[in-house]
Amino acid sequence: MINKTSPVTIKGGVYQTGNQMRTIWRVNTSSTNTVALKQGILTLKNIQFEYQKESNSIIYPTGNFLEANYFTHNEQLIITQCIFKGLNNISVSQIIQADGLNQMNIIDCYFQDIQIENDFDSTVKFYSLNTGSEVLFENSHFENITQTGSYSMGIIDTTAFTDNQKVTINRCTFERCSLSQDQKQGIMGAISIADGIRSQNYTNSFIITNNKFVDNAGLITGGWNNTNIQSKIIQLFSGSTTTLGNTVYFKMSIDYIETQSGYANIAQKEICESKADQTSDCVCDSSYTTSYTLKTCQMDKLCKFDLIHQTTTDCPCLSSADPRAGIICPAYCVKGNLTSECVCDTNSSTYSSSVCEIDKKCKFDLINQSKSDCTCLSTADPRAGGKCPAYCTAKDQPTTDCICDSNSTSYPQSKCQSEKKCTTSSNSTVPTNSCECTGTNSPSGCKCPTDPTLLVGIPNSRCECRSTADPRAGRGQCPAYCIKGSLTPDCICDSDFAGYSFNQCQKDKSCQYDLKNQNKSYCPCLNTSDPRAGGECPAYCVKGQTTSNCTCDANITNFSVAQCEIEKKCITELVHQTASDCPCLSTEDPRAGNGVCPAYCTGPDIPTSDCVCDSNSTSYTPSECQSNKKCTAGSNSTVANNSCTCSKSNYPSGCKCPNDSSQLVGIPKDRCSCRSSSDPIAGSICPAYCISKVDLTANCVCDTGSTSYLLEICLMNKLCKFDLIHQTTTDCPCLSSADPRAGITCPSYCVKGNLTSECVCDSNSSSYSSSICVIDKKCKFDLINQSKSDCPCLNTGDPRAGGKCPDYCTTKDSPTTDCICDSNSTSYPQSTCNTEKGHCSASSNSTVTKDSCECTGTNSPSGCMCPTDPTQLIGIPSSRCECRSTADPRAGRGECPAYCVKGSLTPDCTCDIGSQSYPSATCLKDKLCIFELISQSKANCPCLMKGDPRAGKVCPFYCTSKVELTAECMCELGSSYPQATCERDKLCIVDLIHQSISNCPCLANNDPRDESICNQTEQLYPDPSDPIIPDPTETNPETDQEQEGGSKQESDKDETIKEEQKTSNFVWIIIVVVGTKKQEEID
Repeated sequence: MINKTSPVTIKGGVYQTGNQMRTIWRVNTSSTNTVALKQGILTLKNIQFEYQKESNSIIYPTGNFLEANYFTHNEQLIITQCIFKGLNNISVSQIIQADGLNQMNIIDCYFQDIQIENDFDSTVKFYSLNTGSEVLFENSHFENITQTGSYSMGIIDTTAFTDNQKVTINRCTFERCSLSQDQKQGIMGAISIADGIRSQNYTNSFIITNNKFVDNAGLITGGWNNTNIQSKIIQLFSGSTTTLGNTVYFKMSIDYIETQSGYANIAQKEICESKADQTSDCVCDSSYTTSYTLKTCQMDKLCKFDLIHQTTTDCPCLSSADPRAGIICPAYCVKGNLTSECVCDTNSSTYSSSVCEIDKKCKFDLINQSKSDCTCLSTADPRAGGKCPAYCTAKDQPTTDCICDSNSTSYPQSKCQSEKKCTTSSNSTVPTNSCECTGTNSPSGCKCPTDPTLLVGIPNSRCECRSTADPRAGRGQCPAYCIKGSLTPDCICDSDFAGYSFNQCQKDKSCQYDLKNQNKSYCPCLNTSDPRAGGECPAYCVKGQTTSNCTCDANITNFSVAQCEIEKKCITELVHQTASDCPCLSTEDPRAGNGVCPAYCTGPDIPTSDCVCDSNSTSYTPSECQSNKKCTAGSNSTVANNSCTCSKSNYPSGCKCPNDSSQLVGIPKDRCSCRSSSDPIAGSICPAYCISKVDLTANCVCDTGSTSYLLEICLMNKLCKFDLIHQTTTDCPCLSSADPRAGITCPSYCVKGNLTSECVCDSNSSSYSSSICVIDKKCKFDLINQSKSDCPCLNTGDPRAGGKCPDYCTTKDSPTTDCICDSNSTSYPQSTCNTEKGHCSASSNSTVTKDSCECTGTNSPSGCMCPTDPTQLIGIPSSRCECRSTADPRAGRGECPAYCVKGSLTPDCTCDIGSQSYPSATCLKDKLCIFELISQSKANCPCLMKGDPRAGKVCPFYCTSKVELTAECMCELGSSYPQATCERDKLCIVDLIHQSISNCPCLANNDPRDESICNQTEQLYPDPSDPIIPDPTETNPETDQEQEGGSKQESDKDETIKEEQKTSNFVWIIIVVVGTKKQEEID
């Protein structure tokens, strides 16, 4: 239920792998609607509405997806890029029911697969009783929708019950939409627009443009008035076409009595002019031409676009692409599976018609074919002894050119082929094994000789290379046989060579050219470049990562075998190695305490001060040991990692940072990184901690341990200050000025002369002050409740006339003598009224006798008398009537300077002598302190905590750094030297004796604090009596965001000055009190 006075937007869609996904909205409980609009302006975007199906009889919602049916506050419904899906074969209610809306826009939406059976329901129904209501359907698609209700009026059903209503349907598509009852035509069409009023002068408008209707069914469409309805419908469907007559039906009724009905036929589709020009959409028409008869045209269309259902008598079989092939027409031939009945496909890309025809002849009429078209067969060729050679019956019988018969039993093919040498050239082809290859003739199909010496000259493509005794080996035709000691990747092992056995040869080739796939028992591991290292063979040793099982690589340049062997001994024979070869270990080093390596510590400096901490000790843990050891090595040296604790005097590379944060002083941050809390070098070497919302900088870090400025609040404040544009209004409320989200997630700032009810006044605008903006908004959107001092009376149409403002004159001095002339009156024109009231009628460019008439906003000639009522000054230039020091309605509206507003002063504003809330004397003083501060005394204008031009003159200098700090300088608000840090550092000068060492480290000389304080070097927490220096501008964390949204920004100069004046006194009071009282007394 949406019941809001402010606009509500519900926007779907998330980004997944760079693509925006649509949100699907269902309800899974018994609910009448998915969304119900009771009050306000609702916008829906990028949402897919679907029904939740519990069973065929139970679906949710039980009513409409969207309902706005309350007749309450002139609601508006805006729907863009949404989808509304029904359920196949299950009836649902209306998708959108909108009765009582002031405006409804449906843009770029889809309505699909919807079935509605209820009598009065439609897909979208819009009935409005609001004068001036508007409904827009733009670029939306209605597809596959059926409405079977007896009184279902249309897919879109709109009715106007009042005047000046507007319906626009543009660029929409209606496809397969049907209004049917018992398979008959329904009561209406895709669109139903009804005018429910009886006025003769109504001004309702209905605009239907650029729409597309495809395969829809209905009965009634359209209607405007009794005289022009037919021409209007024809104009509406101008440019449309149809294949049928009587397509568009109209009926006109007045007071429910039919006055006119009929059909407004639209143009038919194109005529089929000839067989060559036929399309699936053209229409056969015998009246168009006598040369192309209706019967011929219709048969041609059937043969072209419905061939599969036609007989071969009406439509002869096609030579290609006939869908009846193999049914009532012969099948198309398939290569390798020819039949005598098949026909060759003239348009086949895989089996050309010409090749197909030859293949059929070779199979079914071979005797009449030449051997160039059909090659001779190895047996049973009817052309043998004629077009083809005869089959051999004995050696060279009946001729030397005879060929062996592959199916002969009297002279078997094998015997025949063994007795025949090939006589045909090597480029020709003979039946397989029909003759024996020779060095001069080796046609394709020849049989290879069994005697290897006869292989010379025969290519290996005819007779493959042999594993031994092949005379072609190493001569280009076949690979050379392998020679021991001179192996190549391409050589082959000789299977019958006594001096180099085949198995040994194969092993040598495998170990040399396929080593990675061999096991180490077959091919021993190599001392370098063995691809099996780390798998079948031990890994090669890596410098600094040597293991006892690795192998030293004999061919690596940066890690010699000698170096490798030393590293291995550091693992296997450590006790006998020197510290130079094998550095001492942090635990379990057998050389510890024997003179080679230092002993392990068992207690503080036990057994010697040079002992090292044992990283694996449980009796004297490494952490305890290290915390007890201070580094003695110089800061430029290097020690074992964490072997001693860094100090400000000695912080060698490798030292451990002290746990006590107070001991970090003097240690550079490249040794001990900055800490997230309680770091004494924060603000000097390390970034300063963020101490308050007002003092935030982009570089300060949030203190994780702060109790006065909590981490979560600090982080959020930083985001709201330095990354505001990416924050939500929940986390960072909208600012009253300079908010980069204005016009996006925050309201836009008001623009003078272009105000809207939703805009907000910019509290820091130099061209349009906030106070004037607020008044202007009230004068525009709430004039009736405003005083005439804030909103001068209007010369026409003022709702306050007769109350806060004078009545408009209807006749001379009527209704009262104080009435004013109405500039828009027709019954009592302003010119007549002005003349009768003594107002000037001469134009402003003319001259009249001095004080002979009273100046008006429309006529102010030279010499006119200025009105005594200041509200009548509007429109009179200041050159005629000078600006007044109070109550001048022209102030701030271009003609006269604006009156000064407290907190929003400008150099040009005028102090209002009649103001009670902001006395003129106070106003003048404030202007001097803002715009002429450098010339003022600090008695009149107190010194500022920030940016005071008198600093170093009548006001103290600002403190710029800890190094240049003095007791007399003043800590500056918002400085790169944070105010709170500055105040704390000043206490270390003016009140050192009462400060803890965490705030003020002990001095080498003349420290007034006794030794009991300065010797407590292990103190981890500050003295509870130490004063806490708060940021004087820090506010309650829970209300920071609210204050930021409504307060003035720092660029609002006069407001900043006043805040600084307050904080100046506050901070100096704290400095004095801290010096004389204890902390609990201050609290």
